[in-house]
Amino acid sequence: MRKLRFCLKPAETRALIAAPTNLTHRGIIVMGACCGFRVSETINMKWTWIDLARGSITIQDNKRPYKWHPKRWSVRKIFPNVKVLQFLQVYRASVSSRNYVFSSNRRDAHYRYNRDYAIQVINLYAKQIQNPAYPHLGRAIGSHALRRTYASTVFAELIKKSGLSFSEAISTVQKLLGHRNPQVTADYLFLSDEEDKVRSVADFGLYFEE
Repeated sequence: MRKLRFCLKPAETRALIAAPTNLTHRGIIVMGACCGFRVSETINMKWTWIDLARGSITIQDNKRPYKWHPKRWSVRKIFPNVKVLQFLQVYRASVSSRNYVFSSNRRDAHYRYNRDYAIQVINLYAKQIQNPAYPHLGRAIGSHALRRTYASTVFAELIKKSGLSFSEAISTVQKLLGHRNPQVTADYLFLSDEEDKVRSVADFGLYFEE
Protein backbone atom coordinates (compact mmCIF):
# COMPACT_ATOMS: atom_id res chain seq x y z
CA MET A 1 0.00 0.00 0.00
CA ARG A 2 1.33 3.41 -0.95
CA LYS A 3 2.07 5.68 1.98
CA LEU A 4 -0.33 8.63 2.29
CA ARG A 5 1.36 11.85 1.25
CA PHE A 6 0.28 15.32 2.26
CA CYS A 7 1.55 18.77 3.18
CA LEU A 8 0.64 20.83 6.21
CA LYS A 9 -1.69 23.81 6.22
CA PRO A 10 -0.15 27.11 7.40
CA ALA A 11 -1.87 26.90 10.82
CA GLU A 12 -0.59 23.35 11.28
CA THR A 13 2.95 24.43 10.46
CA ARG A 14 2.75 27.31 12.93
CA ALA A 15 1.50 24.96 15.64
CA LEU A 16 4.24 22.41 14.95
CA ILE A 17 7.03 24.99 15.04
CA ALA A 18 5.68 26.54 18.23
CA ALA A 19 5.33 23.17 20.02
CA PRO A 20 8.96 22.53 21.11
CA THR A 21 10.44 24.53 23.97
CA ASN A 22 13.77 22.88 23.15
CA LEU A 23 15.34 25.18 20.55
CA THR A 24 17.33 22.37 18.94
CA HIS A 25 14.13 20.42 18.35
CA ARG A 26 12.42 23.53 17.01
CA GLY A 27 15.35 24.16 14.68
CA ILE A 28 15.12 20.68 13.18
CA ILE A 29 11.47 21.34 12.33
CA VAL A 30 12.22 24.82 10.99
CA MET A 31 14.90 23.54 8.61
CA GLY A 32 12.45 21.12 7.03
CA ALA A 33 9.34 23.30 6.92
CA CYS A 34 10.93 26.67 6.14
CA CYS A 35 14.04 25.70 4.17
CA GLY A 36 13.03 22.40 2.59
CA PHE A 37 16.10 20.56 3.89
CA ARG A 38 16.37 16.80 4.04
CA VAL A 39 16.98 15.40 7.53
CA SER A 40 20.45 14.31 6.44
CA GLU A 41 21.20 17.90 5.41
CA THR A 42 19.86 19.29 8.68
CA ILE A 43 21.86 17.03 10.96
CA ASN A 44 25.06 17.58 8.97
CA MET A 45 24.62 21.36 8.77
CA LYS A 46 27.58 23.27 10.21
CA TRP A 47 27.78 26.87 11.28
CA THR A 48 30.23 27.47 8.43
CA TRP A 49 27.35 26.79 6.01
CA ILE A 50 25.42 29.76 7.36
CA ASP A 51 26.18 33.34 6.33
CA LEU A 52 23.92 35.51 8.47
CA ALA A 53 25.33 38.70 6.93
CA ARG A 54 24.28 37.65 3.43
CA GLY A 55 21.23 35.75 4.65
CA SER A 56 22.17 32.46 3.04
CA ILE A 57 22.67 28.78 3.85
CA THR A 58 24.82 26.63 1.56
CA ILE A 59 24.45 22.85 1.47
CA GLN A 60 27.97 21.50 0.90
CA ASP A 61 30.45 18.73 1.63
CA ASN A 62 31.81 18.14 5.12
CA LYS A 63 35.34 16.81 5.39
CA ARG A 64 35.71 16.82 9.17
CA PRO A 65 35.09 15.72 11.84
CA TYR A 66 32.86 13.33 9.85
CA LYS A 67 32.94 13.01 6.09
CA TRP A 68 29.56 13.63 4.50
CA HIS A 69 28.49 14.36 0.95
CA PRO A 70 25.08 15.68 -0.09
CA LYS A 71 23.11 13.75 -2.63
CA ARG A 72 24.12 14.41 -6.22
CA TRP A 73 22.56 17.66 -7.48
CA SER A 74 21.92 18.74 -3.88
CA VAL A 75 24.81 21.17 -3.40
CA ARG A 76 22.96 24.48 -3.38
CA LYS A 77 22.49 27.86 -1.72
CA ILE A 78 19.17 29.12 -0.40
CA PHE A 79 18.09 32.44 1.08
CA PRO A 80 15.64 31.71 3.91
CA ASN A 81 12.94 33.97 5.29
CA VAL A 82 14.25 36.64 7.67
CA LYS A 83 12.47 34.94 10.57
CA VAL A 84 14.51 31.80 9.97
CA LEU A 85 17.72 33.83 10.05
CA GLN A 86 16.62 35.58 13.24
CA PHE A 87 15.90 32.21 14.82
CA LEU A 88 19.36 30.94 13.86
CA GLN A 89 20.97 34.04 15.34
CA VAL A 90 19.15 33.56 18.66
CA TYR A 91 19.82 29.84 18.61
CA ARG A 92 23.54 30.32 17.98
CA ALA A 93 23.80 32.50 21.07
CA SER A 94 22.13 29.80 23.17
CA VAL A 95 24.38 26.84 22.28
CA SER A 96 28.03 26.13 22.93
CA SER A 97 28.75 24.13 19.78
CA ARG A 98 30.53 26.02 17.01
CA ASN A 99 30.73 22.99 14.74
CA TYR A 100 27.48 21.24 13.94
CA VAL A 101 24.44 23.47 14.24
CA PHE A 102 22.37 20.74 15.87
CA SER A 103 24.61 18.88 18.29
CA SER A 104 23.48 16.43 20.93
CA ASN A 105 23.91 16.98 24.66
CA ARG A 106 26.93 14.70 24.77
CA ARG A 107 30.22 16.16 25.94
CA ASP A 108 31.73 15.64 22.48
CA ALA A 109 30.96 18.92 20.73
CA HIS A 110 31.45 17.18 17.37
CA TYR A 111 28.60 14.77 17.95
CA ARG A 112 25.81 15.34 15.45
CA TYR A 113 22.20 14.32 15.76
CA ASN A 114 21.26 10.85 14.61
CA ARG A 115 19.01 10.85 11.52
CA ASP A 116 16.43 8.50 13.02
CA TYR A 117 16.32 10.51 16.23
CA ALA A 118 15.76 13.73 14.29
CA ILE A 119 12.75 12.13 12.58
CA GLN A 120 11.51 10.96 16.00
CA VAL A 121 11.69 14.57 17.18
CA ILE A 122 9.43 15.70 14.33
CA ASN A 123 6.97 12.89 15.01
CA LEU A 124 7.01 13.47 18.77
CA TYR A 125 5.68 17.01 18.49
CA ALA A 126 3.32 16.20 15.64
CA LYS A 127 1.69 13.49 17.79
CA GLN A 128 1.37 15.83 20.77
CA ILE A 129 -0.83 18.28 18.86
CA GLN A 130 -4.32 16.87 19.26
CA ASN A 131 -6.68 19.35 17.63
CA PRO A 132 -9.51 18.56 15.20
CA ALA A 133 -8.68 21.79 13.38
CA TYR A 134 -5.31 20.27 12.45
CA PRO A 135 -6.22 17.04 10.60
CA HIS A 136 -2.66 16.24 9.54
CA LEU A 137 -1.28 16.39 13.08
CA GLY A 138 -1.91 14.18 16.08
CA ARG A 139 0.09 11.41 14.43
CA ALA A 140 3.55 10.70 13.02
CA ILE A 141 4.09 12.74 9.86
CA GLY A 142 7.70 11.97 8.96
CA SER A 143 10.23 14.45 7.64
CA HIS A 144 9.12 14.61 4.01
CA ALA A 145 5.79 16.20 4.94
CA LEU A 146 7.85 19.26 5.90
CA ARG A 147 9.68 19.30 2.56
CA ARG A 148 6.41 18.92 0.69
CA THR A 149 4.96 21.80 2.69
CA TYR A 150 7.92 24.00 1.77
CA ALA A 151 7.77 22.98 -1.89
CA SER A 152 4.03 23.62 -2.23
CA THR A 153 4.27 26.98 -0.52
CA VAL A 154 7.15 28.28 -2.62
CA PHE A 155 5.60 26.97 -5.84
CA ALA A 156 2.31 28.75 -5.17
CA GLU A 157 4.18 31.96 -4.40
CA LEU A 158 6.12 31.78 -7.65
CA ILE A 159 2.98 31.19 -9.70
CA LYS A 160 0.89 33.80 -7.93
CA LYS A 161 3.29 36.73 -7.49
CA SER A 162 6.34 36.18 -9.68
CA GLY A 163 4.47 35.53 -12.91
CA LEU A 164 6.52 32.44 -13.73
CA SER A 165 5.14 29.71 -15.95
CA PHE A 166 4.40 26.28 -14.48
CA SER A 167 7.63 24.81 -15.90
CA GLU A 168 9.72 27.77 -14.71
CA ALA A 169 8.27 27.50 -11.19
CA ILE A 170 8.88 23.74 -11.13
CA SER A 171 12.49 24.31 -12.20
CA THR A 172 13.03 26.87 -9.43
CA VAL A 173 11.57 24.62 -6.72
CA GLN A 174 13.58 21.71 -8.11
CA LYS A 175 16.80 23.65 -7.51
CA LEU A 176 15.72 24.72 -4.01
CA LEU A 177 14.99 21.11 -3.03
CA GLY A 178 18.11 19.69 -4.69
CA HIS A 179 16.24 17.32 -7.01
CA ARG A 180 17.72 15.88 -10.18
CA ASN A 181 14.38 15.02 -11.77
CA PRO A 182 11.65 17.70 -12.12
CA GLN A 183 9.00 14.97 -12.00
CA VAL A 184 10.05 14.20 -8.43
CA THR A 185 9.58 17.88 -7.61
CA ALA A 186 6.13 17.88 -9.24
CA ASP A 187 5.15 14.91 -7.07
CA TYR A 188 5.94 16.99 -3.98
CA LEU A 189 3.35 19.64 -4.80
CA PHE A 190 -0.13 19.71 -3.27
CA LEU A 191 -2.30 22.37 -4.84
CA SER A 192 -5.69 20.70 -4.89
CA ASP A 193 -7.84 23.44 -3.39
CA GLU A 194 -8.08 27.20 -3.17
CA GLU A 195 -6.46 27.42 0.26
CA ASP A 196 -3.34 25.73 -1.08
CA LYS A 197 -3.31 27.92 -4.18
CA VAL A 198 -3.10 31.13 -2.15
CA ARG A 199 -0.20 30.01 0.02
CA SER A 200 2.57 32.56 0.28
CA VAL A 201 6.19 32.03 1.19
CA ALA A 202 5.93 35.30 3.11
CA ASP A 203 3.59 33.53 5.51
CA PHE A 204 6.55 31.63 6.90
CA GLY A 205 7.16 34.67 9.06
CA LEU A 206 3.82 33.97 10.71
CA TYR A 207 5.01 30.53 11.77
CA PHE A 208 7.04 32.17 14.54
CA GLU A 209 5.48 33.77 17.55
CA GLU A 210 6.78 37.23 18.28
